[in-house]
Amino acid sequence: MGDNRADVSAWPFAPRTADLGMLALTARRQFAGELLAYVQRMMRHPSEPSGGTSLASAQQNQIRGRTPPRIRKAATVLVVRQAARDIEVFMVQRPARGVFPDLHVFPGGKVDSLDADLEHACAGLDDRDASRRLMMARGGLRYWVTAIRECFEESGVLLAYRSGTLFEPADDAESERFDGYQDALGAGETTLGEIARREGLELATDRVAYFSHWITPETAPARFDTRFFVAAMPPRQSAFGHQHETVGGEWVTPTAALSRFDADEWQMIFPTLTTLRMAAPFRSVEDLLGAVRAGEHRIEIAGELHRQGMQYS
Repeated sequence: MGDNRADVSAWPFAPRTADLGMLALTARRQFAGELLAYVQRMMRHPSEPSGGTSLASAQQNQIRGRTPPRIRKAATVLVVRQAARDIEVFMVQRPARGVFPDLHVFPGGKVDSLDADLEHACAGLDDRDASRRLMMARGGLRYWVTAIRECFEESGVLLAYRSGTLFEPADDAESERFDGYQDALGAGETTLGEIARREGLELATDRVAYFSHWITPETAPARFDTRFFVAAMPPRQSAFGHQHETVGGEWVTPTAALSRFDADEWQMIFPTLTTLRMAAPFRSVEDLLGAVRAGEHRIEIAGELHRQGMQYS
C-alpha cells in the first residue's frame, strides 16, 4: 500500500566499488539532513562500531538527544525469469521523493498486521515450518505473505494457485479485473485475503524461497528487519511497475544491473547489490532456486560491515 512501503531503502547508498570491505558512501544527491549527517559520520569513522542494541549504545543515542528508530519488519522478493543465456530479475525504481529517491529495488514493503491472518490461504507452508526456516519462534509465515502481497501490488505478478494450478488470467476481462485488484490493494481499498477469498486463490508460498536476512544499523535514520525471498516468474503473467508505487519497472540481468550501478546510472543500496552479486553467477532459474533452497547461494560480506552494524545472514 502507498503508506505501507518500506522499500528496504533505509540503508546508506552503497559504494561504487567491488571491494565489499569499504563503505565509501556517496552523497551525490541532496539527502535529508539526518541521512546526510549519518553518511558523513560513517565516512569520517568507517571503523567505528555503530550497530547492536547495547545499553551503552542506547545511552549514547539518548545523550545526543536521539532515540533509536523503531525497527520495522519488511519483506522483499526477487522475481526471476529465464532469458536466452542468463536469468533476469524484475526491478522497480522508487519515485523521486522522500529521503531515498530514485532507488532501484526489488518489489517489497513492510509487514502488515493482516498478513498474519492468511495461514489458511497458504499452499504447502504453515507458520511452524516458515518460522523454523527463518529461525523464529513463531510468525514466520507472514513474511512470505508480505512478499507475495507486495509483489502483486508493485509488479502485478500474483504468486498464487487456482484450482491447484498456478494462477494465470483466463482472458482480457479477467486481466482487467486483477489490474483493478492491484490498484485497490495499493489504495488500501481491499486486502490480499479478500482477493484470495473472492477469486478462490491459494497463495503460492511453496514457490517462494527464503534468500537472506538484513537488518539496518542502529545509527540509520530508519530501520528495517527485512527478509529477502526469490520466486520464479509465473508463465503467462506480465510484470510492470505500479504507477503509484514506482516510477517504472523492467527486467534486467543481475550483471547488467550491477553495471548500471557502476556506471552511475542507477542508485542501489548495499543489500540490493549483494543480492544481485549472489544471483549473478547462475545461468538458469532452476539452478538459482536449487542453490537457494540448499543454502548454497550466499556470499561473505566483510567483517567491517558487521562492525558498522550491518547485520546479514
